[in-house]
Amino acid sequence: TTAYTLDCSADIPEGLPVSTTYATRVSIADDGTFLVQLTGGKQIQFFGKSYRQMYINSNGHVTFGGSGDPAWESSLARHFSQPRISLLMTDLNPPGGGAVSYQQFDEKMVVSFEAVPYYGNVFSTTMQMELFFADGRVVLSYGWITDTNQPIVIGLSA
Repeated sequence: TTAYTLDCSADIPEGLPVSTTYATRVSIADDGTFLVQLTGGKQIQFFGKSYRQMYINSNGHVTFGGSGDPAWESSLARHFSQPRISLLMTDLNPPGGGAVSYQQFDEKMVVSFEAVPYYGNVFSTTMQMELFFADGRVVLSYGWITDTNQPIVIGLSA
């Protein structure tokens, strides 16, 4: 897929669309990254390129190719600096609570941030991305986002 569309569905289920009961929780430092290797020959199709690995970055985004991007800065320049899906690119602090996890299914990869706090803040966010192998679809779902006056970026970057 080289083109993506926005679908703001009204029928959003309560909680995350995909259960994280059997997901792999990752230990990720504040402003850190975690490398995920896809298994079984699966590849993520993103803007016409295929990726066998991805980096989950502690600040609410996933990057492809090259290396992860642990920086806390949330700017359009940083967002567009490499292939990325910014679920909620902002200054998050996974060691402060909540959980970051991933789970590979036959048809998709799912990355979840559950009750992960914002850095230096008591508020947290819950969100999930689904990356479909067959057609390159990307589904972003949000359970809770709190206004903390921190800059955020949400979107896709080739």
